[in-house]
Amino acid sequence: MRPIYVVLGILSFVCGILCLTNPFESFITIGWLVAIFLLLVGVFFIIMFFQSRQNAQSNFIVPNKPAVGVAGLIFGVLLIVVAILSLVIPSMEEAMDLVILIVFSVWMVVNGFISIFTGVSIRKQSDSGWVFWIVFGVIVVIAGIYGLLHLAIFSEALGLVLGFLLLLYGLELICSAWADPDINL
Repeated sequence: MRPIYVVLGILSFVCGILCLTNPFESFITIGWLVAIFLLLVGVFFIIMFFQSRQNAQSNFIVPNKPAVGVAGLIFGVLLIVVAILSLVIPSMEEAMDLVILIVFSVWMVVNGFISIFTGVSIRKQSDSGWVFWIVFGVIVVIAGIYGLLHLAIFSEALGLVLGFLLLLYGLELICSAWADPDINL
């Protein structure tokens, strides 16, 4: 499973670089990539949850797999619906851009809190790895809240903001491939 974490982390990095290199490109185009990414993350984490439950050797329980999976599916589907509405109603493209940023920012806050909760749970079960989850969780929550509170600033730099958040999440996925002891090769 470790390679899948790394692939998803690299995919997040690629989406982040696309956003950073084309910040003024239509956000709807980038929104499709983010929606697909969130759906992949959602499916992957739900599959990981069920596989770890079947593994009788795993005594280490990380509660973030089903929560991140469900959140990824919900927010991925929501972003696809918003992108489709933007295509159907072209005059609403700017409003839909803001909705995409709001949805993604809320997803980051939810994912950040899930990471913090995971860090607290890991601390009770193990001496290592918990600091990583809490630090990244706090950073992701702050970035998501900042995105929600400063929509006016972000509306001019949607691609840059999304690029930064995707790079951050990609780093979290790649690092968690080794920080989560439940992940095997």
